[in-house]
Amino acid sequence: MAAYTASAGIIVTILLVALLVLTAYRPTQVPVGESYYLLDRAVAYHLTVNALEASSDPRGFVDALNEQLSYISPLYHRFSGYDVKYYDRRLGYVGAVVEWRMGYGPAFLTSPFLSAEELAHHYYYDAKVASWILKSKVTLLTERGYPPRATFRTPYPCSVERSGSIWTVRVLVPASGTAVNATIYDWRGLSVILTLGGS
Repeated sequence: MAAYTASAGIIVTILLVALLVLTAYRPTQVPVGESYYLLDRAVAYHLTVNALEASSDPRGFVDALNEQLSYISPLYHRFSGYDVKYYDRRLGYVGAVVEWRMGYGPAFLTSPFLSAEELAHHYYYDAKVASWILKSKVTLLTERGYPPRATFRTPYPCSVERSGSIWTVRVLVPASGTAVNATIYDWRGLSVILTLGGS
């Protein structure tokens, strides 16, 4: 019993000495503003993404940004203003660039976008389902590279497979040559409309 108590005492002493040594070498001049700056960048990025999803034109984007800012208490951010440098929503693309000004430090940009492009398509008749199938290959791109997840919605039943940066979409269509408008959502909720197929 005495050997157990002695070894426990030695272990506790070693741990206390190690703790004292580690605290002596901890950084004492860590800039506090740096962590706030990173937090503000993350908040601004999410505000921009949410406003992009909620808008369909430049004026609506500014209104959506103002609405998003109204949900956040000024205690949780230090934005002194913003400027919308670029906004575009068209077939297969949505994106914006917003410059955020801070009450401290330099201004910074947020620039989320989602781009979709049909690379190729063809039609074939599948006797098993007694229907024409549109097979389309689509690539998606964001400011962070290829999205980790994407969801495709079409007016007809569809299936999606991914292989690397290519999404293969199969859609049951009423006839060969039928074009289909697909709404594509990425993992953040941004969406674009892309026309698949056609002649």
